[in-house]
Amino acid sequence: MAPVTVQQLIDRIRQRANQETSGFVTDAEIINLINVYKRELDDLLVRSYGDDYYSSSATFSATASTANYSLSALTSGTFYKLVGLDMADTSSPTGWRDVKPYNFKERNRPSLMTGLTVSQANGDVRYKLLGSNLRLQPAPTATISMQLWWIPTTTALSLTTDSFDDGNGWSELIVLDGAIAIKDKEESDTAILQNDRARITQRIAEMSLNRDAGEPKTMADVQRSDPFYTIFPWR
Repeated sequence: MAPVTVQQLIDRIRQRANQETSGFVTDAEIINLINVYKRELDDLLVRSYGDDYYSSSATFSATASTANYSLSALTSGTFYKLVGLDMADTSSPTGWRDVKPYNFKERNRPSLMTGLTVSQANGDVRYKLLGSNLRLQPAPTATISMQLWWIPTTTALSLTTDSFDDGNGWSELIVLDGAIAIKDKEESDTAILQNDRARITQRIAEMSLNRDAGEPKTMADVQRSDPFYTIFPWR
């Protein structure tokens, strides 16, 4: 994927809006528009395909008797959507095991596990997103290494030299949105730009669906026979 710079986007937006030499809008205004519509492009990719275009991961230690963990602290303020949560497991070939979510109506069910050994209780830890926190239930009985996977928020662009991967020319959606905003500001007709925008939006939505063109998506096995999953069948 070839990168596109903010300066290139500014120039293209000015061209599409017929504002190449005009001072009607400043470069700073256009950069603000680029940031607004870059977020919309990222949301379109996330909605069309999921986490495969944008994802990050980080490990952290869940400590004994602590149930709530700040998502902002765990992700350095970049949390947008959760992709998955892992817990260290030496018996697993990968060294990790999936942590499953719990239904809010089941929030008091872990209290039934009082008296279990540390390994048993930690083996059936579940999670839920509550406000700005990741909540573990039951609270770990000892320190556990965990790994969080998430879709990050869009990074703001500020310098003309800032850049990002352009997919297959998908930044054209940002260019069209920016040109439409400028045309709206000067109360000019945007019909042609709107038609072009509809076309590029449909193209991105269709072409972003299968990033791994050589292999189809598969169904996830949610009823696997993990030992603790069969002992405590929450779902």
